[in-house]
Amino acid sequence: MVGSYIWSRLAAQLRSGLPIVLYLLAVQILVLRTPVQDWPQILGGVVMVIIGLAAFLEGLMLAIMPVGELCGLSLPRRLAVFGILFVVFLMGILATAAEPSVVVLQRIGESVTPWDAPLLFALLGHRSVLLVIAIGAGVGVAFLLGVLRLLLRWSVKPMLLLTVAGVIGITILARYEPNLRLLCGLAWDSGAVTTSDVTVPLMLALGIGISRMSGSTEGEASGFGSVAMASLVPVVTVLIIGVVLLPTVPQPMTKAQFLASDRDMMITQLFGSREAFDAWAIENLSPEDLGGLNGVTPSGAPGAFPYAENAENGPEQPGTILADTAIVSVQAVIPLVLFLVFIVRVVLRRRLPWPDETLLGVVLCLVGMTVFTAGVETGLKPLGEQSGKSLPSLFREMDRTDRTVVLRPFDLSRVIESVGPDGNARSYFLLESAQGPELVPFMPGRYDAASGAYTHIPHTEPLLPGVWGGIALLLIAMGLGFTVTLVEPAVAALGVTMESVTVGVFTKWRTMLIVSAGVGVGTLAGFAMVVWGIPLLWLLVPLYFVILVFTVISSELFSGIAWDAGGATTASITVPVVLAIGAGLGGSIGVAESFGILALASGAPILGVLIAGLSVSRRSSRSSVRQP
Repeated sequence: MVGSYIWSRLAAQLRSGLPIVLYLLAVQILVLRTPVQDWPQILGGVVMVIIGLAAFLEGLMLAIMPVGELCGLSLPRRLAVFGILFVVFLMGILATAAEPSVVVLQRIGESVTPWDAPLLFALLGHRSVLLVIAIGAGVGVAFLLGVLRLLLRWSVKPMLLLTVAGVIGITILARYEPNLRLLCGLAWDSGAVTTSDVTVPLMLALGIGISRMSGSTEGEASGFGSVAMASLVPVVTVLIIGVVLLPTVPQPMTKAQFLASDRDMMITQLFGSREAFDAWAIENLSPEDLGGLNGVTPSGAPGAFPYAENAENGPEQPGTILADTAIVSVQAVIPLVLFLVFIVRVVLRRRLPWPDETLLGVVLCLVGMTVFTAGVETGLKPLGEQSGKSLPSLFREMDRTDRTVVLRPFDLSRVIESVGPDGNARSYFLLESAQGPELVPFMPGRYDAASGAYTHIPHTEPLLPGVWGGIALLLIAMGLGFTVTLVEPAVAALGVTMESVTVGVFTKWRTMLIVSAGVGVGTLAGFAMVVWGIPLLWLLVPLYFVILVFTVISSELFSGIAWDAGGATTASITVPVVLAIGAGLGGSIGVAESFGILALASGAPILGVLIAGLSVSRRSSRSSVRQP
């Protein structure tokens, strides 16, 4: 019986995670013709993701959700409205810190460079705690507004319209400051990742409890729309924290300016400590760059870096990753648990329901988040980055840094010269490959005389020259968005709700297909934004303008359902996959940042459901008119 119970939980995560992994593998191996590097590690990471997420969600249902509903039932009895709002606000902040997707968001941001986007680099680096606080404050405000709406029985449409108008306006203003402009994509993606495994169930549990106590009789529409608020308000709070930090970071610059800048000030502003700078420099800068820092070989250079031996040993060991993620998990989960226990025992003066189950749930949450985050780090993140880095090979020639080979020892006598039509000499050498000897251009800057090693980076021609390569990229992006959404349990639950409230007129599968197609179109737009350098606002403003128009003319019920559909698309497996692919794609083509894909993927399905809801409403109206 226990085995069947465990398998049912694992099977649910397998159904949502396995199709995504298989899709990425098919694209990388069959379409891009690129082998998967470190596949045993990636396979192990994917298994850890499935097991960890199943354990985390089970712990959530045992420990967090019952206590959240108890708080919703009992808070109105013990506290005044102001006290309820204060508790709910703090609960939103702590719930965000315990969200696996927020942890993943910080780790994916490691591909950002400090010279292209200094503010973004600092927020994703040594000031990431401020980022989490800003996102959490946004969720806390959304929690607060959601509770106010239930207590005062406000309509959801005016709240959504005013919030979206404000968020778009603030984003437009942010585009006029270079550092804030580069922060906009992260701000919008921060809103998308908050509506996931912890925040949404806790918000719904609170809403259920408060609705029961307030005797709300609003009808079916009362439960919808609150999730959308949790994805909108954090956009504002992240941009606000960016404004606060603006005086403490430099403006975007070139790499040469970064290397020539005052190192002590740069370390203070962007890295926080000398050790953090050394670790980053040895991993991300070439020997020439290291030597060019103010003309001095920094402590991060080979031979002087105190941790150089560890850096040369390759990636972190699984045990180290598990230990690091365990610390992160404790810091994320325990504050939320202690806060909920404090509210129940001290404020509400109630006993914990089923304390043994609650304790088991907390343990499962800790173990699950630890294993899940380590699995993302070793499995989903490398797989997504590999696919993202390979995607530009569809339509452009490129240096394949993912296929770098160090030839040691390298004999310079084997280098031959030829004379081109312009009379200039060119150097080559023969390299043995699977297809036989290959004539490879010799780049003198890649030869290290001290070690006698030559770094060979293969250069490839586009797989599909011309416009066909771009079309293939967009079709892959659409297929990715469609696949990850179609297997998402939250989308299936939304489909069941739609079928229920429309009395079978709008079937579950129709809803799932519409939402999945919307995410596919949004993902396509996000990839196009990264590859062709389209400003995020050029896509977001028209999209949300149309969404607002359709929201105004839609019913209260379908407006709430549609906006919550956007939140249902960004779950714990979807987020790391899409973010990792975006980071790999952006890093491969050299863009400053690649955030914003999740925001577009969350917005498009809102429009799809609104349009579908209008068609259902008109059909129902015609049917009622025809009846005698």
